[in-house]
Amino acid sequence: MQMLAARFVPQEQDYVSPFDGRAHGFRPGWWEDYFQNSRNRYHRPYSFTDHTGAEAARALLREWAGFSDLEGAGVSLPSQAVSVDFIEVREDLYRPRRGVGTSVVRLIEALYPNDTLFAFSEEADEFWVSTGWELMPRADKDRRMRSLFVLRRD
Repeated sequence: MQMLAARFVPQEQDYVSPFDGRAHGFRPGWWEDYFQNSRNRYHRPYSFTDHTGAEAARALLREWAGFSDLEGAGVSLPSQAVSVDFIEVREDLYRPRRGVGTSVVRLIEALYPNDTLFAFSEEADEFWVSTGWELMPRADKDRRMRSLFVLRRD
Protein backbone atom coordinates (compact mmCIF):
# COMPACT_ATOMS: atom_id res chain seq x y z
CA MET A 1 0.00 0.00 0.00
CA GLN A 2 1.31 3.46 -0.91
CA MET A 3 2.03 6.17 1.63
CA LEU A 4 0.03 9.20 0.57
CA ALA A 5 -0.68 12.65 1.93
CA ALA A 6 -4.07 14.36 1.63
CA ARG A 7 -4.46 18.01 0.72
CA PHE A 8 -7.74 19.93 0.60
CA VAL A 9 -8.01 21.78 -2.74
CA PRO A 10 -10.44 24.68 -2.39
CA GLN A 11 -12.53 25.80 -5.32
CA GLU A 12 -11.21 29.33 -5.77
CA GLN A 13 -13.49 30.42 -8.60
CA ASP A 14 -17.15 29.79 -9.42
CA TYR A 15 -17.71 27.28 -12.23
CA VAL A 16 -14.04 26.23 -12.33
CA SER A 17 -12.63 22.94 -11.08
CA PRO A 18 -9.97 23.30 -8.40
CA PHE A 19 -8.03 20.44 -10.05
CA ASP A 20 -5.55 20.88 -12.88
CA GLY A 21 -7.47 19.78 -15.98
CA ARG A 22 -4.22 19.16 -17.86
CA ALA A 23 -2.72 16.80 -15.27
CA HIS A 24 -1.50 13.60 -16.91
CA GLY A 25 -3.40 10.44 -16.04
CA PHE A 26 -6.67 11.98 -14.84
CA ARG A 27 -9.95 12.26 -16.75
CA PRO A 28 -10.67 15.99 -16.98
CA GLY A 29 -14.37 15.49 -17.63
CA TRP A 30 -14.84 14.05 -14.15
CA TRP A 31 -13.41 17.11 -12.50
CA GLU A 32 -14.55 19.89 -14.81
CA ASP A 33 -18.17 18.84 -15.27
CA TYR A 34 -18.81 18.50 -11.56
CA PHE A 35 -17.84 22.12 -10.91
CA GLN A 36 -20.01 23.67 -13.63
CA ASN A 37 -22.23 24.99 -10.84
CA SER A 38 -21.13 27.77 -8.53
CA ARG A 39 -19.08 26.99 -5.46
CA ASN A 40 -20.75 24.69 -3.03
CA ARG A 41 -19.63 25.01 0.56
CA TYR A 42 -20.39 21.35 1.18
CA HIS A 43 -17.96 20.04 -1.48
CA ARG A 44 -14.59 18.86 -0.21
CA PRO A 45 -12.13 18.22 -3.09
CA TYR A 46 -8.90 16.49 -2.05
CA SER A 47 -5.67 15.72 -3.83
CA PHE A 48 -3.52 12.82 -2.66
CA THR A 49 0.19 12.98 -3.32
CA ASP A 50 2.93 10.37 -3.06
CA HIS A 51 6.30 10.76 -1.29
CA THR A 52 7.68 12.75 -4.25
CA GLY A 53 4.81 15.24 -4.18
CA ALA A 54 3.27 13.90 -7.40
CA GLU A 55 -0.51 13.73 -7.48
CA ALA A 56 -1.53 10.06 -7.28
CA ALA A 57 -5.29 10.33 -6.72
CA ARG A 58 -8.21 12.68 -6.28
CA ALA A 59 -11.43 12.51 -4.34
CA LEU A 60 -14.52 14.61 -4.03
CA LEU A 61 -16.34 14.40 -0.71
CA ARG A 62 -19.55 16.09 0.32
CA GLU A 63 -20.56 16.94 3.86
CA TRP A 64 -24.27 16.55 4.44
CA ALA A 65 -25.98 18.84 6.90
CA GLY A 66 -28.99 16.58 6.93
CA PHE A 67 -28.93 13.22 5.19
CA SER A 68 -31.84 12.37 2.96
CA ASP A 69 -32.57 8.97 1.48
CA LEU A 70 -30.53 9.39 -1.67
CA GLU A 71 -31.76 7.50 -4.68
CA GLY A 72 -34.58 5.97 -2.61
CA ALA A 73 -32.27 3.36 -1.12
CA GLY A 74 -34.45 2.98 1.96
CA VAL A 75 -31.42 3.40 4.21
CA SER A 76 -31.24 5.41 7.39
CA LEU A 77 -28.01 7.27 8.14
CA PRO A 78 -27.14 9.91 10.74
CA SER A 79 -27.82 13.49 9.70
CA GLN A 80 -24.08 14.26 9.88
CA ALA A 81 -22.71 12.01 7.16
CA VAL A 82 -20.01 12.47 4.53
CA SER A 83 -20.34 11.03 1.05
CA VAL A 84 -17.44 9.97 -1.12
CA ASP A 85 -18.78 11.16 -4.47
CA PHE A 86 -15.72 10.30 -6.59
CA ILE A 87 -12.30 8.74 -6.22
CA GLU A 88 -9.92 8.63 -9.16
CA VAL A 89 -6.48 7.04 -9.10
CA ARG A 90 -3.98 8.29 -11.67
CA GLU A 91 -4.13 6.03 -14.71
CA ASP A 92 -0.59 4.61 -14.49
CA LEU A 93 -1.16 3.63 -10.84
CA TYR A 94 -4.51 1.95 -11.43
CA ARG A 95 -3.44 -1.19 -13.32
CA PRO A 96 -1.94 -3.31 -11.96
CA ARG A 97 -3.52 -2.43 -8.66
CA ARG A 98 -1.12 -1.06 -6.08
CA GLY A 99 -3.41 -0.22 -3.16
CA VAL A 100 -3.61 3.50 -3.97
CA GLY A 101 -7.43 3.58 -3.85
CA THR A 102 -7.46 1.77 -0.51
CA SER A 103 -4.85 4.23 0.84
CA VAL A 104 -7.11 7.09 -0.25
CA VAL A 105 -10.07 5.53 1.58
CA ARG A 106 -7.98 5.11 4.76
CA LEU A 107 -6.93 8.76 4.59
CA ILE A 108 -10.55 9.83 4.12
CA GLU A 109 -11.50 7.77 7.17
CA ALA A 110 -8.76 9.57 9.13
CA LEU A 111 -9.93 12.99 7.89
CA TYR A 112 -13.46 12.32 9.17
CA PRO A 113 -12.95 10.14 12.26
CA ASN A 114 -16.29 10.97 13.88
CA ASP A 115 -18.57 10.89 10.85
CA THR A 116 -20.47 8.15 9.10
CA LEU A 117 -19.01 7.81 5.62
CA PHE A 118 -20.85 6.46 2.60
CA ALA A 119 -20.38 5.97 -1.13
CA PHE A 120 -22.62 4.95 -4.00
CA SER A 121 -20.55 2.58 -6.08
CA GLU A 122 -19.97 3.44 -9.74
CA GLU A 123 -19.33 -0.10 -10.98
CA ALA A 124 -16.75 -0.58 -8.20
CA ASP A 125 -18.53 -2.91 -5.78
CA GLU A 126 -15.49 -5.22 -5.55
CA PHE A 127 -13.32 -2.27 -4.54
CA TRP A 128 -15.72 -1.06 -1.85
CA VAL A 129 -16.11 -4.57 -0.44
CA SER A 130 -12.29 -4.78 -0.22
CA THR A 131 -12.21 -1.63 1.96
CA GLY A 132 -14.33 -3.29 4.62
CA TRP A 133 -17.20 -0.86 4.19
CA GLU A 134 -20.64 -2.40 4.65
CA LEU A 135 -22.89 -3.00 1.64
CA MET A 136 -26.34 -1.70 2.55
CA PRO A 137 -29.10 -3.66 0.85
CA ARG A 138 -31.70 -1.48 -0.82
CA ALA A 139 -35.15 -1.67 0.68
CA ASP A 140 -36.68 -1.87 -2.81
CA LYS A 141 -34.11 -4.51 -3.93
CA ASP A 142 -33.66 -2.63 -7.23
CA ARG A 143 -30.39 -3.98 -8.64
CA ARG A 144 -30.34 -1.39 -11.44
CA MET A 145 -29.45 1.33 -8.94
CA ARG A 146 -25.95 1.94 -7.59
CA SER A 147 -24.86 -0.06 -4.55
CA LEU A 148 -24.53 1.88 -1.29
CA PHE A 149 -21.51 1.25 0.95
CA VAL A 150 -21.24 2.65 4.48
CA LEU A 151 -18.56 2.95 7.15
CA ARG A 152 -20.44 3.38 10.38
CA ARG A 153 -18.85 4.97 13.42
CA ASP A 154 -20.67 3.05 16.17
